Formats: sequence, structure tokens, C-alpha cells
Amino acid sequence: MAGIQLTHVPCSGTSPAVTALLGGHVTMTSSSMAHSPPHLKSKALRGLAVYEKERLKDFPDIPTMTEAGYPVVYSNW
Repeated sequence: MAGIQLTHVPCSGTSPAVTALLGGHVTMTSSSMAHSPPHLKSKALRGLAVYEKERLKDFPDIPTMTEAGYPVVYSNW
């Protein structure tokens, strides 16, 4: 939908994916919020959008994917 190409870089979980992002080994990740909040709050990471129906209470400035123009809702637990 966005007309972009991405290269899949497998990680063994959210923590290694966030570590790779913080270390500059990848330029983005699409993952659960399990390990991201401290990095979002410190501004080490920037949230582009969430896959929820509504914005997250703790991060009201991050739009939903639908608000960003991509009607995607995804639940990860």
C-alpha cells in the first residue's frame, strides 16, 4: 500500500529487534510494544504508527495506522 520495499531481517524476538534498531543495524522495526516504551519516552526511538484501533493511552501522539492512511489493525499478544 505504501509503495516501499523492505528487506526482512529475522530476529529472535522483540528485544533483539529493538537492540538492532538502537544499534543502527536496521532502520526500522515492526514489533510489539514490549520493549519499546522506555526508548520512545527517552526519544531514542520514534513511533510512526500503532496497529491498534485507537491511539495508545501512554503514547497519544503516535497515530494509528488507519489515521496514517493505512487501514490496518493487528493484534499481537
